[in-house]
Amino acid sequence: MSWHLHITDHPLFAVQLLYGQMSQIAAWTSSQDVLIYDQITGALLEKRHILYNGDTFPQTDGWRAFAHTLSAPNGAFFPSVTVGHTHVFASNDGRLFLYHDKNHDLYLDVDGQVALLTRDDDGPLAAVSLDRELGTAAALSTNGRLHIYQQHIYIGACDVAVEFEPITPVVLLPETSGELVVVDGVKAQVLDSAGKVRCHHPLPAVPGAVACSPDGSLLAIGDRDHTIIRIYDADLNLIRQNRADDLFQRAVPLQLLADIPAPDAPVNQIAIDDDGTFALSIDGGFCLTHVDYFYSLPRTRPLF
Repeated sequence: MSWHLHITDHPLFAVQLLYGQMSQIAAWTSSQDVLIYDQITGALLEKRHILYNGDTFPQTDGWRAFAHTLSAPNGAFFPSVTVGHTHVFASNDGRLFLYHDKNHDLYLDVDGQVALLTRDDDGPLAAVSLDRELGTAAALSTNGRLHIYQQHIYIGACDVAVEFEPITPVVLLPETSGELVVVDGVKAQVLDSAGKVRCHHPLPAVPGAVACSPDGSLLAIGDRDHTIIRIYDADLNLIRQNRADDLFQRAVPLQLLADIPAPDAPVNQIAIDDDGTFALSIDGGFCLTHVDYFYSLPRTRPLF
């Protein structure tokens, strides 16, 4: 199972791996337009334009019904969707939604009951993430404060050693692990819910795309200015890497004239699953492959 398609003339907005009755992949050509494909065959299953005509404030009438339409044909909810100025994060079962609005407020919607998530500062939020299984949420303020919630309960905040240049940091919450992954322009680190760093790793290049498998066992980072993608384990050991153009070349083209990306083309978007299924996009092309197509790297082991 390794194939690629060229679907647009500009970089993709996002790629998402979706699992339900069928394994599917969502390729977002913009924040509102998504193409959904079968993972096995690459067949196009649906083309959809996401549009909400009403007020996007999550407590308005009709919003809950609209939020429940944010799912693929296989029944899986999209992990995140941007609707107007609101970023919507969905749990796996669709009973819980986290909303991050243009005013940098966070709202939690559990079975239709919407509550504002308060925090100990009112600064802008640089990154937000959701544990899609437990409902744990994390929000990183631009002052370096990391706020943790267990659903609607504010656990607290801690200061995190994070850089806000040359990229906006990324915060990821693996499901049920109780840990967070924070990636900035120079390093990756794994923290517990109290903000204590369990492990960290300097990065050889500025990240351009970051993704974590749902169980936290695999972290993928694509270079911003190059075509290299690196795979790390849960302890941030580098275990595999490859060039994105090589992954495209080794995949089956599903079009007669599907272009291969240039060797120096940067990676736009990536997604990775627990079993190693891997999706990536470069410019307007995207590829579904597996970490087995990455080259293994030697790993250090203790002598005793």
